[in-house]
Amino acid sequence: LAFNAKDSNGGSRGLFQMNSVHDRWLKQAGIIKQRDDLFNPDVNILAALHLWRKVGWSAWALPNP
Repeated sequence: LAFNAKDSNGGSRGLFQMNSVHDRWLKQAGIIKQRDDLFNPDVNILAALHLWRKVGWSAWALPNP
């Protein structure tokens, strides 16, 4: 149930700290139905793998100051 409320993109959820930036992709892929599905570890890992395959580690890149 890891949650980072300081993430300006709706908060980051779960093991891989996924935020709402990628909700549309994850919903289209049938991985999540709602953002809180990312609190399920199995779903979070599957979502992270899906994003990593699409864009690599850039999905977790820090913004440039």
